[in-house]
Amino acid sequence: MFSIDLGKQLTKQYNDPVFTGHIHGIDGLDEDFHASNSYWSRNQYFDQWRRAIQSILEGNDKACFITSMYNPKYANYIVCWPLYREKNIIYLQNHYIDIKKMNKNFDIDHIHLFIEDRMKDDETSEWIIPLEDFKNFLKIINS
Repeated sequence: MFSIDLGKQLTKQYNDPVFTGHIHGIDGLDEDFHASNSYWSRNQYFDQWRRAIQSILEGNDKACFITSMYNPKYANYIVCWPLYREKNIIYLQNHYIDIKKMNKNFDIDHIHLFIEDRMKDDETSEWIIPLEDFKNFLKIINS
């Protein structure tokens, strides 16, 4: 079953306080990541992930899990895992949102507007997750 989580202990990565996170997919797909604590708290990550899942379950075709958020006024990029919905399948890819290249002001409440279209090539790593896994995971994190 799909899951995304953050550890509770802070460590340092390049002088940045970070939480170690983990994404678990199906068929043994696992990935660790470092979520900066310089701008967002652990709870802010979980809140954003909840909103992303709810958005996808409501029928939106794009959302994302932000996995390292920095102050948009000063940051060059934000690390995220876009979610692309096609019927009852969710495709996950790991991306950077290049804030400096945006023509409009970045707004975290409308993050889906900054997500590029799904890359469909042999060089892009992609996870395929059933929509049902997101429904089940949302129940777990809401309990």
